[in-house]
Amino acid sequence: MSDLLTSDTMDEATFLQLSKTALERIRTALDACDPDVVECLPEADIVKVAFPTGQPYVLNTQRPVREVWLAADRNAWHFRFDGTVWRDKRSADELMATLNGLVQRRAGVDLGLAG
Repeated sequence: MSDLLTSDTMDEATFLQLSKTALERIRTALDACDPDVVECLPEADIVKVAFPTGQPYVLNTQRPVREVWLAADRNAWHFRFDGTVWRDKRSADELMATLNGLVQRRAGVDLGLAG
């Protein structure tokens, strides 16, 4: 059996810590932005990424399946921890790079999350 910590092997407390760390990193990056361009609206386990016009992007944790979900522009990603980073279970896109690219395309802001 592998000792690799993943969404499939972690307990709830570990998931809560890892997902909290990821959302805090995102909140910190968004808080450094001009709120007239893009703004962070945190609510418990939810982070809304708001823009002056249009629908916000929404990040939230899904405890039962140990995932972080992102909804943006009529698309959805379900990120699972792979032992190193959060990856979408369909596309294998990485959470931070995905959100960074979405915000950059919509608002012209590089959050510095990719890479």
